[in-house]
Amino acid sequence: MAAQAADKYWIGNDGAWTDPGNWDPYGIPNWDNVYLTQADSVNRTIRVMDTGSYLPSIGALYIDAIGSGAITLEQSGNVLFADRVDVGVAGAASYRHTGGELHVMDALTLGQQSGSRGEYILSESDTGWSDLRTWETVVGGAGQGLFSQSGGHHSTDRLLVGSEAGSNGTYRHQNGDVCCLGVDGRPSDRQLRPL
Repeated sequence: MAAQAADKYWIGNDGAWTDPGNWDPYGIPNWDNVYLTQADSVNRTIRVMDTGSYLPSIGALYIDAIGSGAITLEQSGNVLFADRVDVGVAGAASYRHTGGELHVMDALTLGQQSGSRGEYILSESDTGWSDLRTWETVVGGAGQGLFSQSGGHHSTDRLLVGSEAGSNGTYRHQNGDVCCLGVDGRPSDRQLRPL
Protein backbone atom coordinates (compact mmCIF):
# COMPACT_ATOMS: atom_id res chain seq x y z
CA MET A 1 0.00 0.00 0.00
CA ALA A 2 2.81 2.47 0.75
CA ALA A 3 3.93 2.49 -2.90
CA GLN A 4 0.47 3.68 -3.97
CA ALA A 5 0.15 6.37 -1.32
CA ALA A 6 0.23 10.01 -2.40
CA ASP A 7 0.90 12.96 -0.07
CA LYS A 8 -1.93 15.05 1.39
CA TYR A 9 -1.22 18.25 3.36
CA TRP A 10 -3.41 20.10 5.87
CA ILE A 11 -3.76 23.73 4.71
CA GLY A 12 -6.60 24.88 6.98
CA ASN A 13 -6.45 26.46 10.40
CA ASP A 14 -8.87 24.87 12.93
CA GLY A 15 -11.25 22.57 11.13
CA ALA A 16 -12.80 19.20 10.37
CA TRP A 17 -10.87 16.30 8.85
CA THR A 18 -13.88 15.68 6.57
CA ASP A 19 -13.84 19.19 5.00
CA PRO A 20 -12.19 18.62 1.60
CA GLY A 21 -11.16 22.30 1.40
CA ASN A 22 -8.74 21.85 4.31
CA TRP A 23 -6.48 19.59 2.19
CA ASP A 24 -3.96 20.05 -0.59
CA PRO A 25 -4.56 18.55 -3.01
CA TYR A 26 -8.28 19.12 -2.52
CA GLY A 27 -10.25 16.23 -1.01
CA ILE A 28 -10.43 14.03 2.07
CA PRO A 29 -7.39 11.72 2.47
CA ASN A 30 -7.94 8.30 0.93
CA TRP A 31 -4.94 5.91 1.03
CA ASP A 32 -2.69 9.00 1.18
CA ASN A 33 0.22 9.84 3.46
CA VAL A 34 -1.16 12.65 5.64
CA TYR A 35 0.85 15.63 6.91
CA LEU A 36 -0.70 17.70 9.70
CA THR A 37 2.14 20.18 10.03
CA GLN A 38 2.57 23.75 11.12
CA ALA A 39 5.58 26.04 10.71
CA ASP A 40 4.18 29.39 11.89
CA SER A 41 2.65 30.90 15.05
CA VAL A 42 -0.96 29.78 14.40
CA ASN A 43 -2.42 27.15 16.76
CA ARG A 44 -4.32 24.51 14.80
CA THR A 45 -6.79 21.84 15.92
CA ILE A 46 -7.94 19.22 13.43
CA ARG A 47 -11.11 17.41 14.47
CA VAL A 48 -12.12 13.84 13.62
CA MET A 49 -15.79 13.48 14.58
CA ASP A 50 -18.46 10.84 14.13
CA THR A 51 -19.94 11.35 10.67
CA GLY A 52 -22.03 8.19 10.54
CA SER A 53 -19.65 6.49 8.11
CA TYR A 54 -16.09 5.20 8.21
CA LEU A 55 -13.26 7.42 7.04
CA PRO A 56 -11.11 6.11 4.19
CA SER A 57 -7.92 4.37 5.31
CA ILE A 58 -4.68 6.35 5.07
CA GLY A 59 -0.98 5.59 4.74
CA ALA A 60 1.30 7.30 7.24
CA LEU A 61 0.03 10.13 9.48
CA TYR A 62 2.57 12.77 10.56
CA ILE A 63 1.53 15.37 13.16
CA ASP A 64 4.20 18.00 13.80
CA ALA A 65 4.66 21.67 14.73
CA ILE A 66 8.05 23.20 14.06
CA GLY A 67 6.82 26.79 14.41
CA SER A 68 5.86 28.59 17.61
CA GLY A 69 2.21 27.54 17.33
CA ALA A 70 0.71 24.21 18.40
CA ILE A 71 -0.93 21.45 16.39
CA THR A 72 -3.42 18.98 17.83
CA LEU A 73 -5.49 16.20 16.32
CA GLU A 74 -8.69 15.67 18.32
CA GLN A 75 -10.64 12.47 17.70
CA SER A 76 -14.06 12.33 19.33
CA GLY A 77 -15.61 9.72 17.06
CA ASN A 78 -15.40 7.69 13.86
CA VAL A 79 -12.90 4.98 12.91
CA LEU A 80 -9.50 5.81 11.43
CA PHE A 81 -7.08 3.22 9.95
CA ALA A 82 -3.45 4.24 9.35
CA ASP A 83 -0.28 2.40 8.40
CA ARG A 84 1.71 4.37 11.00
CA VAL A 85 1.25 7.48 13.15
CA ASP A 86 4.08 9.82 14.24
CA VAL A 87 3.16 12.50 16.78
CA GLY A 88 5.98 15.04 17.21
CA VAL A 89 8.39 14.27 14.37
CA ALA A 90 10.92 17.12 14.68
CA GLY A 91 8.85 19.51 16.82
CA ALA A 92 5.89 19.13 19.17
CA ALA A 93 2.38 17.76 18.62
CA SER A 94 -0.62 16.24 20.42
CA TYR A 95 -3.24 13.60 19.66
CA ARG A 96 -6.30 13.85 21.95
CA HIS A 97 -8.54 10.78 21.67
CA THR A 98 -11.91 10.94 23.45
CA GLY A 99 -14.08 8.74 21.23
CA GLY A 100 -14.05 6.42 18.25
CA GLU A 101 -11.29 4.09 17.13
CA LEU A 102 -7.73 4.46 15.84
CA HIS A 103 -6.15 1.35 14.28
CA VAL A 104 -2.42 1.63 13.52
CA MET A 105 -1.10 -1.28 11.47
CA ASP A 106 2.55 -0.58 12.35
CA ALA A 107 3.86 1.88 14.97
CA LEU A 108 2.44 4.81 16.89
CA THR A 109 5.54 6.88 17.75
CA LEU A 110 5.52 9.80 20.19
CA GLY A 111 8.61 12.04 19.96
CA GLN A 112 10.29 10.60 16.90
CA GLN A 113 13.50 12.65 16.49
CA SER A 114 15.90 14.09 19.05
CA GLY A 115 14.46 17.35 20.42
CA SER A 116 10.87 16.48 19.46
CA ARG A 117 7.90 16.04 21.81
CA GLY A 118 4.77 14.01 21.16
CA GLU A 119 1.83 13.32 23.43
CA TYR A 120 -1.14 11.00 23.16
CA ILE A 121 -4.06 11.62 25.54
CA LEU A 122 -6.52 8.70 25.65
CA SER A 123 -9.75 9.25 27.55
CA GLU A 124 -13.42 8.80 26.94
CA SER A 125 -16.34 11.16 26.84
CA ASP A 126 -19.87 10.70 28.14
CA THR A 127 -20.97 9.88 24.60
CA GLY A 128 -18.57 7.13 23.60
CA TRP A 129 -15.75 4.69 24.05
CA SER A 130 -12.18 5.31 22.84
CA ASP A 131 -10.24 2.45 21.29
CA LEU A 132 -6.56 2.53 20.25
CA ARG A 133 -5.00 -0.53 18.61
CA THR A 134 -1.39 -0.64 17.41
CA TRP A 135 1.19 -3.22 16.52
CA GLU A 136 3.80 -1.16 18.36
CA THR A 137 3.54 1.88 20.63
CA VAL A 138 6.77 3.87 21.06
CA VAL A 139 6.64 6.46 23.84
CA GLY A 140 9.81 8.49 23.34
CA GLY A 141 11.50 7.46 20.08
CA ALA A 142 14.65 9.59 20.03
CA GLY A 143 12.75 12.51 21.60
CA GLN A 144 10.27 12.99 24.43
CA GLY A 145 7.01 11.05 24.53
CA LEU A 146 4.04 11.13 26.89
CA PHE A 147 1.16 8.66 26.80
CA SER A 148 -1.58 9.52 29.29
CA GLN A 149 -4.61 7.25 29.68
CA SER A 150 -7.60 8.10 31.85
CA GLY A 151 -10.14 5.95 30.01
CA GLY A 152 -10.77 3.90 26.92
CA HIS A 153 -8.85 0.88 25.64
CA HIS A 154 -5.23 0.60 24.46
CA SER A 155 -4.14 -2.64 22.82
CA THR A 156 -0.60 -3.13 21.47
CA ASP A 157 1.65 -6.06 20.69
CA ARG A 158 4.74 -4.17 21.85
CA LEU A 159 5.20 -1.14 24.11
CA LEU A 160 8.54 0.68 24.13
CA VAL A 161 9.13 3.48 26.63
CA GLY A 162 12.24 5.63 26.19
CA SER A 163 13.44 3.46 23.33
CA GLU A 164 16.66 5.19 22.24
CA ALA A 165 19.66 6.72 24.01
CA GLY A 166 18.77 10.24 25.15
CA SER A 167 15.03 9.74 24.76
CA ASN A 168 12.48 10.23 27.51
CA GLY A 169 9.22 8.32 27.69
CA THR A 170 6.41 8.42 30.23
CA TYR A 171 3.30 6.21 30.22
CA ARG A 172 0.65 7.30 32.73
CA HIS A 173 -2.27 4.97 33.30
CA GLN A 174 -5.08 6.25 35.51
CA ASN A 175 -8.09 4.35 34.18
CA GLY A 176 -9.28 2.26 31.25
CA ASP A 177 -7.96 -0.98 29.78
CA VAL A 178 -4.42 -1.79 28.58
CA CYS A 179 -3.58 -5.00 26.74
CA CYS A 180 0.12 -5.37 25.94
CA LEU A 181 2.04 -8.47 24.90
CA GLY A 182 5.50 -7.02 25.63
CA VAL A 183 7.07 -4.00 27.34
CA ASP A 184 10.57 -2.78 26.61
CA GLY A 185 12.64 0.32 27.24
CA ARG A 186 15.86 1.57 28.64
CA PRO A 187 15.67 0.87 32.40
CA SER A 188 16.75 4.41 33.34
CA ASP A 189 13.94 5.97 31.32
CA ARG A 190 11.14 3.45 31.86
CA GLN A 191 8.28 5.01 33.80
CA LEU A 192 5.26 2.69 33.86
CA ARG A 193 3.15 3.39 36.86
CA PRO A 194 -0.54 3.37 37.69
CA LEU A 195 -1.70 6.55 39.36
